[in-house]
Amino acid sequence: MSEVLYNFAIIDAASEPEYFELFAQQDPLRSCLYEEPLDSDISKVAPYLIELTDDVKDWLDERTTPWGIYLSSEFPLIPLRQHLRQSLQAQVPDDEKPQLFRYYDPRIIWLYIDAVPDLERYHFLGPMNAIATHYGTERSENFDSLKATFAKLPVDRHGPLKLSQPVYQAIIDGCIQQMEQAVYVRLNQTIEQNELDKPDESSNAVYTLRLNEDEPTDLVSSTRPTAEQLSEFAKQLVRQLSYLGITQQRLITGIAQLCAHHHYYRWEQLPTDWMDRLCDENHRPLLNAQMLMIDHLGYVPA
Repeated sequence: MSEVLYNFAIIDAASEPEYFELFAQQDPLRSCLYEEPLDSDISKVAPYLIELTDDVKDWLDERTTPWGIYLSSEFPLIPLRQHLRQSLQAQVPDDEKPQLFRYYDPRIIWLYIDAVPDLERYHFLGPMNAIATHYGTERSENFDSLKATFAKLPVDRHGPLKLSQPVYQAIIDGCIQQMEQAVYVRLNQTIEQNELDKPDESSNAVYTLRLNEDEPTDLVSSTRPTAEQLSEFAKQLVRQLSYLGITQQRLITGIAQLCAHHHYYRWEQLPTDWMDRLCDENHRPLLNAQMLMIDHLGYVPA
């Protein structure tokens, strides 16, 4: 194994809208992981492999978005890029067509690495020696011992990754749990902000929580929702919105913020006009969610 290690980051332009600011300020050595030339719209949501200089790391450390991952490698940028490109698609159970696999998302990378057997992990890593993420709970891991275990085996990767049913299910379950937790946090944050915005009325705060199935949906309760009730509502939102085709975390947490702003804490409480907007078949689900928030908040929360 080479003693020289190169340090990089993979920046997901779809998650970090200010990535071009970094390119303009620092002009780091970089290459898109997608095949070039790129359509201008695709370039705005593509992943980029970037040399990790001190200035680039300082810039990334200030980001609060799930912008991507840090990694170190035995290979320089161009051969490393060739290896990383091989993992951009994955064959999932019960689907003949490979799907885009955003392994560089800090919310996904560890779900995958923790779920796959050691030999699959070895082939996925290839020339990568270490990975680190700084979104949510920080985590870093060095894979030298794993690579030493299989050192006599060549890295054998051809075609898309193949995700077994257990691995695929572990990733899906982990993503759902992360989404539910993000929604739960946004609900709590919005409730607390509502109370700060109206300190003189905190003792008479209005919450429209249906306590049992026999009560009307517009019942007003002066009791703040419990942690258990908010947790259940977070699960409802993720499940129901996903069923409607709304799966982006930003949109789901934004709708959670809208609900808490209006003191709705059960799916059944959402007004008819909200549901009409969310279920409008004349527009894409993404647009329906955005327009709902613009209609009632004036903007789409980050």
